[in-house]
Amino acid sequence: MSITLLFAVGLMFGIAGISGNFMGWFLGAGFTGAGSVLVLLTPVILFLAWGSIIGNQFLLPMNRMRGYSIAVCSGLFVNVIINVLLIPQYGAQGAAVATSISEGVVLLAMMIIVRESLDQWVWLKELPLLIIAGGVMVSALLVMNKLPIQPVGLTFLQIIVGIGIYLVILYLFKTKTLNWLLDKISVVINKRRQK
Repeated sequence: MSITLLFAVGLMFGIAGISGNFMGWFLGAGFTGAGSVLVLLTPVILFLAWGSIIGNQFLLPMNRMRGYSIAVCSGLFVNVIINVLLIPQYGAQGAAVATSISEGVVLLAMMIIVRESLDQWVWLKELPLLIIAGGVMVSALLVMNKLPIQPVGLTFLQIIVGIGIYLVILYLFKTKTLNWLLDKISVVINKRRQK
């Protein structure tokens, strides 16, 4: 869960940071405005990653199908209601908001269902640090959007810079998850060198 959260938060903020520039050249000039829709959908990355672990690696293997079904149906119900309310006025942006909220509801329902069986707060200790690192990263990426660089090249530069900023900040925060990952990578590299 800790590793999943590390990557999910990084992806969420990273995609939000490059969406404006990326959508313009990837889908064409006519889709430049779609960047805002992509930003509104980014929370889904975190909700799905987190919910997938609780649902697919805990509820389903424990044969708690009823709880799983309640969570999924709750999200579906909320999604339909919010879509009906928002799509007529806000279109694709309304649908994106509805999707993000409904996935959040599914996750929240799963967390409530497993609250007595699974200590989830252990994984959430580093979440504020991940969000701070992601916030700094997305701020830097948004500033980079103003650079006079060809769009495709700018996107790749933003990806490299964004990953670097995110990892450096987490390293400075001395997050246990990143340190654990770095230790594992170091062990693999040392084994290959010995061969």
